[in-house]
Amino acid sequence: MYLNLPYFNFRPIALSLLLFGSFVFTNQKVHGQTIVDVASGSDDFSILVEAVVKAGLDGPLSADGPLTVFAPTNAAFQQLFKALGVDDVEDLTAEQLTPILLYHVLNGEVRSTNLFNEQVEGTLFGNDITVSIQGDVIKINESRVIQADIQAANGIIHAIDRVLIPAGVVESYTLVNAGTDEDIMEITEGDTINLAALGTTKLNIRANINPVMTGSVKFTLNGNDLRTENLFPYAAFSDKGGDYLEWMPELIDYTLTATPFSMANGAGVEGPTDSISFTVVNNANIVQLAVQNPDLSTLVEAVMKAGLVDALSADGPLTVFAPTNQAFHNLFRALGVKGIDDLTAEQLTPILLYHVIAARVLSTELSDGQTAGTLFGNDVTVSKQGDVIKIND
Repeated sequence: MYLNLPYFNFRPIALSLLLFGSFVFTNQKVHGQTIVDVASGSDDFSILVEAVVKAGLDGPLSADGPLTVFAPTNAAFQQLFKALGVDDVEDLTAEQLTPILLYHVLNGEVRSTNLFNEQVEGTLFGNDITVSIQGDVIKINESRVIQADIQAANGIIHAIDRVLIPAGVVESYTLVNAGTDEDIMEITEGDTINLAALGTTKLNIRANINPVMTGSVKFTLNGNDLRTENLFPYAAFSDKGGDYLEWMPELIDYTLTATPFSMANGAGVEGPTDSISFTVVNNANIVQLAVQNPDLSTLVEAVMKAGLVDALSADGPLTVFAPTNQAFHNLFRALGVKGIDDLTAEQLTPILLYHVIAARVLSTELSDGQTAGTLFGNDVTVSKQGDVIKIND
């Protein structure tokens, strides 16, 4: 594959004819062609040109200048699209493209011979880029310069193998259902998140960055380092390509901070730190608590079939001895049935009511030999030996 570029003049260590990987470049003079013209003349910059046009930057990049552009190749843009989960430039807005593109542009013509190790330069976006040089290898942030000093009438182009991502700004936070990977709500400062209203306790939080991508985001939670996320989407509790991992929060106050960086692993230019405080509560009634627990799904099914949802959702107070799914399977085996569908509401109701006491009884209030009346009418008996508590058997 060849880059069809009209001019090349590498660092002094290079020859006038340079073999770089699979690319062969020769020096040619360019007269009257702007940076946009030069990029448009190369098939390997077609996506860059498409992005520049969509963002409305073809005019500014064709102005007198001089300008320096670090130009990502098509392969570099394809890497970006894959990371974002989009197909091409059409899936990004001009507002998303503009800050990324401006982060590749410097005021003034900076040739490769003017670059030095640990050099920092301001871009038209505002954030800085960092130069690193080791031998013949020039890097801009984490992107390698694969062709330097491509001359244009209004400046110079350096081809790079990765799209540069600026240290962004955290614009908002989104609460995500980690079970379905669907957005639940935007979290705002001082919010109270009621787990009972969500229908799930499997959560995650995404930091929404402008521009859409940044090098990495470092998270802290309640003053403790949480993690650093290098890839989009920027999930505080991690994800695998948009498959959010589960965070099951405690019922406490939280302060989450997010700091964007221009490079991976919290390196490069540091963006502004943003924080948000919120409280997690669970104002759930007995039925809602059971729904949140996957090991009580058979109990919930039985309560619904018996028509006891409203009764067990009332003000109470109530205490429920809740059989797990395994306990119900043991019952089904003993009865010779397959599941709840094989039992009628009339059969289920007395069994379920025998598990409910019309009072709020904590485990610490139970004593050995204690009896308690149930909503069915018959009593249950408590036995307690050390840490082991039994209700009947």
